Amino acid sequence: MDLRGIGLFLLKRFLFLLKGASGSKKVRIYLIIDRHEWERGKKINNLLTLMIYSLEWNIGFPIQVIDLDGKGNSSIEERKLLLEEVYEILRGDIESGEIEVTILGDREFVGERWEDYIGSKFGNYILRVKRDYEVCDGKRVVDIYNDMGRGEVREIRRDGWRVVIKRLSACSDRRDDCLALVTLDMNSKAEDVIEIYGRGGGAEMAGAEFVSCDRKLINKCRRYKIKVWCGNPVDFCIKEDLQ
Repeated sequence: MDLRGIGLFLLKRFLFLLKGASGSKKVRIYLIIDRHEWERGKKINNLLTLMIYSLEWNIGFPIQVIDLDGKGNSSIEERKLLLEEVYEILRGDIESGEIEVTILGDREFVGERWEDYIGSKFGNYILRVKRDYEVCDGKRVVDIYNDMGRGEVREIRRDGWRVVIKRLSACSDRRDDCLALVTLDMNSKAEDVIEIYGRGGGAEMAGAEFVSCDRKLINKCRRYKIKVWCGNPVDFCIKEDLQ
């Protein structure tokens, strides 16, 4: 079984466990897309990764990986390739309403075509956007958060989507002085959208343990108390299934 096959096997087993434990309740899962640099000796592999995360169980693990062969950012075609087999597995449950999926991604994974694609397939996303992201009527994120105080949260609602902005620092010349998220979720509180993205980011960092042991990654995992699989997730799924 190749790596893609193993990831799809893990996805199916994990969904089986989640659906069995939830009973008649809807299962909520998050698919986190990101890009990592993985050093192997003198070679640096540029990897596009997809991981599944359960907020309720606070567990996540990578299920798909594509080697970008030294290129920079990924293309829409490569991201679709990462998601297409996963979508086919989830499609029936999404259409029947048994599973609710949200795509989480960083600032690299935005754009009208990409947002339209994941919105039409999976139904929802929470994506971090850059400071020059246009919110409405020519106004960018930076134009809004410049008038905000540290820790303040605002949201701008449009037809079917919204942008949630939180000012993180009093200093306006820092790259990470604000957190701005675009989402199709019109019902959750703005603070809850921020919390979900933060937990997803912590889970993604935990999943990146196989890529790096950087101290900042470990601290973020501890902050969000994410469970990290140090063993074989295949064994975990099989053992849990048999109990």
